[in-house]
Amino acid sequence: MATSATIQFQVEEAGPCRRRVKVTIPEERVAEEFEKSYRQWIKTVPVHGFRPGHAPRGLVEKRFGKQISVEVRQTLIEAAVQEAV
Repeated sequence: MATSATIQFQVEEAGPCRRRVKVTIPEERVAEEFEKSYRQWIKTVPVHGFRPGHAPRGLVEKRFGKQISVEVRQTLIEAAVQEAV
C-alpha cells in the first residue's frame, strides 16, 4: 500500500498498568481501502443477471455494503496494530 497518509497514535494512561491507544486513520487511506475492497468484491461475488466481474458497483454496495464495511474496518485495525507495535 503506497500511501503518503500515515496513521497517528496517541497513548494515554488508563490506570497503573493500563494504557489507552487512540488511533487516527486518514480519510484518504480509508477511501483507498474501500475502493480496493469493492473492486475485489465485484470480481469475486456472483450477482444474478450479471457476468462474473461485471456487476455494477452500486448494486454490490447495496447488497454487500455492511459486510464490506466490516472487512475494511478489520483490515485497517489490523494494519494500525501492526504499525503501532
